Amino acid sequence: MKPQASHSSHDRSTPSRVVAVALLLLPCALRAQTTWHNVELRYGHGLVSDRQQGRLLLYGGNTLQTTLDETWTSSPVDGSWQLKKPSASPGALVGMSIAYFSSTSHPSSIVVFGGRGTGGVTKDTVIWDSDSNAWLRGSLNVSPEARMHHAMSFDSRRGQVLMFGGFGTRNDLADFWTFDRDLMQWTEIQVTGPAPRHGHSLAYDPLLDIAVLFGGMGRQDTWVFDFARNTWTQITVGATPTAGNEATLAFDHATNKLLLFGGRHNGIATADTYSFDVQTGWTKLSPATSPSARSEHAMAYDPALRMLVLFGGLDDQGQLIPETWGWTGATWKRVLPPPSSRGSHWMVYDEAREEILLFGGGRGNQTALRDTWTWNGTRWTEKLVSPAPPERGGHRMSYDASRARVVLVGGGDKLNIPIGDVWEWNGSSWIPQVVPGTEALRHFHVQAYDPIRKTTLVFSGLSVDAQQRPIVLDDFQEWDGKSWNKLTPSLLPPKRIKAFMATDKARGRVVLFGGEASLCNFFGDTWEWDGRAWTKMSPTQSPSPRAEGVMVYDEARRRVVIYGGRNCDASNKSVIMNDTWEWDGVTWHAINAAASPTPREAYALAYDGNNEETILFGGVETRSTPFKIMSDTWSYGATKPSVAKRIGTACPGMSGTPELYRVFGPWLGLSQVLTVDSIRANAPVAFLLGASAVEIPIPRQNMTACFLRTIPALIEPRLADSAGVATWSAPVPNSASLLGARWVVQAAIPGGSLIDAMSGALDLQVGER
Repeated sequence: MKPQASHSSHDRSTPSRVVAVALLLLPCALRAQTTWHNVELRYGHGLVSDRQQGRLLLYGGNTLQTTLDETWTSSPVDGSWQLKKPSASPGALVGMSIAYFSSTSHPSSIVVFGGRGTGGVTKDTVIWDSDSNAWLRGSLNVSPEARMHHAMSFDSRRGQVLMFGGFGTRNDLADFWTFDRDLMQWTEIQVTGPAPRHGHSLAYDPLLDIAVLFGGMGRQDTWVFDFARNTWTQITVGATPTAGNEATLAFDHATNKLLLFGGRHNGIATADTYSFDVQTGWTKLSPATSPSARSEHAMAYDPALRMLVLFGGLDDQGQLIPETWGWTGATWKRVLPPPSSRGSHWMVYDEAREEILLFGGGRGNQTALRDTWTWNGTRWTEKLVSPAPPERGGHRMSYDASRARVVLVGGGDKLNIPIGDVWEWNGSSWIPQVVPGTEALRHFHVQAYDPIRKTTLVFSGLSVDAQQRPIVLDDFQEWDGKSWNKLTPSLLPPKRIKAFMATDKARGRVVLFGGEASLCNFFGDTWEWDGRAWTKMSPTQSPSPRAEGVMVYDEARRRVVIYGGRNCDASNKSVIMNDTWEWDGVTWHAINAAASPTPREAYALAYDGNNEETILFGGVETRSTPFKIMSDTWSYGATKPSVAKRIGTACPGMSGTPELYRVFGPWLGLSQVLTVDSIRANAPVAFLLGASAVEIPIPRQNMTACFLRTIPALIEPRLADSAGVATWSAPVPNSASLLGARWVVQAAIPGGSLIDAMSGALDLQVGER
């Protein structure tokens, strides 16, 4: 669990100085501070097998809204995806090509060349270093001309990247190049071969020691390059793959075969699978199951899953396809499938277990679900537990930090009749609560944890009267884990359903926004509860009135986040939104995200404290008829996050075992806050700040050696309070030159022969909120 929530963030410091050391590997331009991410929803991306690291790496691609400059890596354990957030990147590119490179000197690198960026078609060579998880820009004397929609592959026998053709600044190309990452050198192979083209595919077969090129520009020709003879030969035997444009070709290390899938023929996407042999040419396969027809997808061999993996792409209607498939050698199968598509479900972050909990929801046609899933930051896992709450949708869940329980209240059954029960999740099982009265008989209410009263708050919602007629409740209740208590403050927000509510932990406030009073009668008001009274806020700007959405607290950035919702137009027709807003305690800020989920309602949203990002799952998209029920997963957070990595462990002393935590930051223009606890009350503490990490042993008589983890350029003395907690706050200037800057902090407890005890260190990196 992220510890900062449980530590005091008050500033006991004297005026502080700031030391910032910029260690940027690539210059980077400022861009949207926050955005939404989905690894599968893209096309035209680059995907390679990083065999040294035992994982895949993905870069870039396009959504229907924007060109991406995201870097993702898969897990070497289970193949799940994680978004990397390096301080710099090659930039948003379309039509670039990507290839793996490995040598004794550089065992694990990824090479990106060309593509069209904001400045036009480029001839940049950019390299991902897998050991440092950073992008490096190459300095080259000779380079191929600028191009896009070319093809690259890695020749593992000679240790070189191969590149053919593409569309240059004026015309199609037919040049053939190799790249040596050790020498940082491109070399052109002067040889006659395939005609100029773009949109083709290229792959290297390490067993036969050949490079195979297929298609491009509607062509259906196949060429093989023989390295021993230095010649291209056209292959005319065997079947002819249909799709001559934007198909994907890759070598499957599990079956030792080249596999071709999809692409377009006369503008129509295909779903054909072919294997290649140099003697017999192409063979069309007939797998029992198959990905749908698509183009501009990506394929690569995943060492963790031990299969060729395919995902993403565009269908015939130009829509993105959010699926991941794996080739078993005989057929295709879905890989790491998420929970089934649904709406009116709910999610919450379980802090004690460091995972998001999802329960229930509906799928239309009078169906409701009762399955339980968890999200660990990279993948979904179903929890098969009994007992479990009955099927429902429209319920609400919140995390009770005082009891380390997730509390589920109410909901509606498959006939949309409200349910009046309370269940609690302890991390391994659901526990039904025996509750007298009808306080829980509701759905589409709002619910949040009150950090002041340490209870679960429930406000308003939809219920039924004695004649089973629907009514909107005008009550405010709290659940303490044993019983309900009605709260009667002097002022109460107007009753409503499907409103937004979340807990602002740093300020100790519960925030309420919007909701629906009756059909097409929406609220756009903002309220705060401080544990004693409600206050109606007066922000200078605000989201438009809306309901049917979710609001969460982004703990790392100390912002309340709203996504989307539903309203009505002048003719009382439902309007679904996909805008993003953030509340800072004073006003709302509209977020111009580079990418966003499609407009939807009845989705679920939760903050993932493990990865410090907001997760969205599912919902109902109403742009199509019939409505489309979604099963996609999106993440939202800072594009340049503040990062804190632990270095080493604490060494104890007479003063205790000091534990150093980041409470907040570092963010540009804001104060970073650090605490050290688990030490003697009123003990002196020295915060040590240096430019980089070291490991210097500090011997101590009759005690385990401590390690100095940084050479301090700044020492800040403090005194622990009566609870044994010391805090240091230091402002970070709002200067773009500091974005990505890093420093290392450690806490030392003086005593005895200079040092009594030391904490582990934190490697901190400045982000942009």
